[in-house]
Amino acid sequence: ARIKKYYKKPSTVVHPPVDVDRFEPVRERGDYYVALGRQVPYKRIDLAVSAATKLGINLQVYGNGSEHDKLVSLAGPTVKFFTDRNGDASDRVVTKALNSAKGFIFPTEEDFGIVQVEALAAGAPVIAFGKGGALDIVQADSGILFKDQTVESVIAAIQKAEKTDFLPGTLRRKSKRFEKSMFI
Repeated sequence: ARIKKYYKKPSTVVHPPVDVDRFEPVRERGDYYVALGRQVPYKRIDLAVSAATKLGINLQVYGNGSEHDKLVSLAGPTVKFFTDRNGDASDRVVTKALNSAKGFIFPTEEDFGIVQVEALAAGAPVIAFGKGGALDIVQADSGILFKDQTVESVIAAIQKAEKTDFLPGTLRRKSKRFEKSMFI
């Protein structure tokens, strides 16, 4: 839409390649959700932390950034933060967490958002803000989209996800349309 608006030309979307094979979803899912990424204001991880705190559900937060201390202060006892020695989260740790997560919360608007595809590859449904790349990635049988970047909208989306049966194998198959071979 932006290319058409500014350059008055049509375009074709070519999605970035995602290493979906690094994930192996487990059938029995854990009792926690995951939020991850740089902890900066526009990523809106505060919405995931606040929603999980209000609902009293388990949330594992991976990453670091300028908002880290603020997020820790918002978090209730069911929200846990994970970083490595470098103040970030290693691919190995994130992969393990996503492979058995109940779901992945993505409250930001990104042009694509590779981690959403990684979550699907790991068998975790995506609960995402319904703008940007989430519209290309999340479908009715692979997650829940919410309309507003508010705690209430995230809570409603989590509650809807809790009532929906997502199949890890189906989610993994959905991620395959973004694998490297498709990009090439």
